[in-house]
Amino acid sequence: MQCLGAIAVALTVGFAPAANAASLNTSGTWTNIVPSGSGTIAGAGTNTLFWGEPASGSGQSGYNFTGVTDNVEVSDLVDTNFLLGTFTHNNFPIYGTSLDTATLNVNFSLGSTNTTFSFLVDHFETPNNANPCAAGGVPSCPDLVSFPNTTSEEIVTINEVDYNLTLSGFSTNGGVDIVESFLTLEGVANTAGLYATLTAIENPITEDPNPVPEPASIVALLTLGTLGLGGTLKRKTH
Repeated sequence: MQCLGAIAVALTVGFAPAANAASLNTSGTWTNIVPSGSGTIAGAGTNTLFWGEPASGSGQSGYNFTGVTDNVEVSDLVDTNFLLGTFTHNNFPIYGTSLDTATLNVNFSLGSTNTTFSFLVDHFETPNNANPCAAGGVPSCPDLVSFPNTTSEEIVTINEVDYNLTLSGFSTNGGVDIVESFLTLEGVANTAGLYATLTAIENPITEDPNPVPEPASIVALLTLGTLGLGGTLKRKTH
């Protein structure tokens, strides 16, 4: 009997489902592209942008965002940094048009929940021969990529709880060290993981439209009622 009981327990544990497990899928597209200069930037509506005329045969500069597919526990995403996708900045010598700003739209699918979050990206194309370099580093000067607003205006509802998506920043070592922005050296394809976290939105406490009277108010109402009754009775005696 003990062996059968042990087998029953093992089967129960083996087939017990993970209560909060879900499939996480992300992807990205670029919109609202603002060039710096009079030229055009290719890639609107896709996950890759290209700009500028190559100055040394290396190719155009640009951005690429590649999403992730993973099985996760919901608790691993709340107030915890998780990988949202991979961000690559190709910084090659160019002339002509560069990027000023663009919007990264991240499609976030978690189980049956699907939401698109939008974040403005600011691009700083530095003059290569400046000294000191405007964004830090040394000549030929690196370009700077940053997110002016890291918390989404959009919300996602999971298990009846509303969340914002907040970008934590970039990491090149699996999320051990995360920085809010990063510099890309000239002639380099700089790749980093873009990390984020879900943060619960605290709903404001609303006032009860029909509040229960305080004890003192109840006493006052009873007193007024008694006085009214006494007045009525007195008028009837006359």
